[in-house]
Amino acid sequence: MPKLDSKNKFDYWDQIYQETTISPRLNIWRAYMQELYLELVTKWINNFEQSPCLKTDLFEEAITEHNLLSFFPNGSVGLDCSLSITKAAYKRLKQTQKEVFIINADLRNIPLANKSIKHIFSGSSLDHFQHKHELDASLKELARILSLDGTLVLTLDNPHNPVIWLRNKLPFKLLNKLGLVPYYVGATLTRQELCKSLENLDLEIKEITAISHVPRVLAIFLVSLLEKLGVKSLDTQLRKIFLYFEKLNSLPTRYFTGYYLAIKVIKPRSN
Repeated sequence: MPKLDSKNKFDYWDQIYQETTISPRLNIWRAYMQELYLELVTKWINNFEQSPCLKTDLFEEAITEHNLLSFFPNGSVGLDCSLSITKAAYKRLKQTQKEVFIINADLRNIPLANKSIKHIFSGSSLDHFQHKHELDASLKELARILSLDGTLVLTLDNPHNPVIWLRNKLPFKLLNKLGLVPYYVGATLTRQELCKSLENLDLEIKEITAISHVPRVLAIFLVSLLEKLGVKSLDTQLRKIFLYFEKLNSLPTRYFTGYYLAIKVIKPRSN
């Protein structure tokens, strides 16, 4: 397992980026995730189209047109710890004429001023730390830079999902060797732990749910197979099927079927 709490962390994600550029693109899957995240931020962030945001993690922006920052308004900020990823994301976004600022930095030490960011979207960015105290340090940093009345929308691996729970119990090296987990995933928080951590940072929880209900391993396997076979005629239908699984979000079992917890919090003006 890579020591992601050391300086080798940045080299590790540079390497993952290089490997991803020669692997299947998974365009259908990435388009599905893009649509999920876009729906989430437009629903939970007021005046999203006019309000610059900070987006953590630029992996999608570096490798595919199916990314979220390209939909963010001009003046938004993107942040990633990998220099290779930030460079590739900047290059891709520049080609779209998008006016955004790109920062190469660690989520545990964000080089931005206190209360300087009105809105933040952190999509599955905090899933790659080995220890919960590192995850808590990142939450503390996001809370620090969030402005008064600002909104933080965050997604995190959902340990209430039996597949995620089992994955976290098995050795990463084994799962990686089998191709089930392409890159390192680490500590996560239960719904109760996440709420408590955010409340301890004086943030007010507004909404919480679970998203991405399509069986992930099977879906990615199918997308990868179709890409290898050069079959593109099923792209639209398959993406619609993936999105159809989101109807499970309306059921009481949503925390067992969703692969990510999604939470909206604000920083009250009293802070």
